[in-house]
Amino acid sequence: MRSYNREFFKDPEVYSFFEACQQLYRVKGDLSALKGIRLTKETAAAVGTVTGSRELIELAETEGGEVDMCMALDNLINEKVSEGRREGKREGRREGRHEGRREGRREGKLEACISLLGQGLISVSAAAQVSGLTEEEVLQELKRRKGSAGLSEFDSRNEGKS
Repeated sequence: MRSYNREFFKDPEVYSFFEACQQLYRVKGDLSALKGIRLTKETAAAVGTVTGSRELIELAETEGGEVDMCMALDNLINEKVSEGRREGKREGRREGRHEGRREGRREGKLEACISLLGQGLISVSAAAQVSGLTEEEVLQELKRRKGSAGLSEFDSRNEGKS
């Protein structure tokens, strides 16, 4: 982009407008290039409109009077970081609820299978198939829940059912 001499502009606001536009085009819209430039609210909005920078337009709408781009950008960055954190927390809660439901369904199936298995109504392989666990995992869970004595009693009742 062509460089302009400040003396060509009678109005410093017009010079600030051109300088800000040039800086944004030079760095392909990176607002940090505007640090150190002071713009009025109207000029910041005009630069945002010309350069297609929605963030700069939003900055112009929220700032009052003259916009110190250094401070405004720091505020914008902090706001975006906070917004990102909030969204991350919301997403984490959504994923947590989803995972909790999935774990609850799995636990419910396993509970039913272990109960039926303990009563001798289904085989270890059937319990494994329904619960999605391996036969070894089903036996470990049964042992954990019933204790060694209950498993021995179960084994003697269900010897041919596996």
